[in-house]
Amino acid sequence: MATSALPFSLRAFPVGGRVLPAVTITGQAERNRETLQLFYRLAGDLNGLALPPPAAVPALKNRLWEDTCLEFFLAPNDRESYWEANFSPAGHWNLYRFDRYREGMAEEKQISTIPAQWHHTATGLELTLELDLAPLVAADQAIMVGINAVLRETSGAISHWALLHPQPQPDFHDRAGFLLTF
Repeated sequence: MATSALPFSLRAFPVGGRVLPAVTITGQAERNRETLQLFYRLAGDLNGLALPPPAAVPALKNRLWEDTCLEFFLAPNDRESYWEANFSPAGHWNLYRFDRYREGMAEEKQISTIPAQWHHTATGLELTLELDLAPLVAADQAIMVGINAVLRETSGAISHWALLHPQPQPDFHDRAGFLLTF
């Protein structure tokens, strides 16, 4: 069940009066039966962003969303449970399982690694990753995916980026923002 790649472009949550980073976050997502492949491109003026240096040994880490990180959420269409994945430019990552909306958060133990490569380019930063879906969902099970990012500026200000911001406050867990379907 190969699919075509679905392009995406993230939008910053509007914050009154504050100038947001002059960046774009685009990419594409593709599902091939038991894998989900994502490609992110963060481009523009990255000088104002707090980007950690690459770690000598990338590791599983918690609370990556408190700093600059790229994320995705994945949910089976027919279940309340879902997953949140976070990727730091340092190379650290994590995958959490939720039983239902913001409840039962636990590190997903069925996935020991998510192959991810960060690349610095002349115009920005890119992330390519591939998630093995087999431990999480059946190959023919429909899924919804939300793509998100948290950007911490060198000033400490944080902006939240998503395909859609359906709530009056940033809420990446809201399934109304899981716009990509496979």
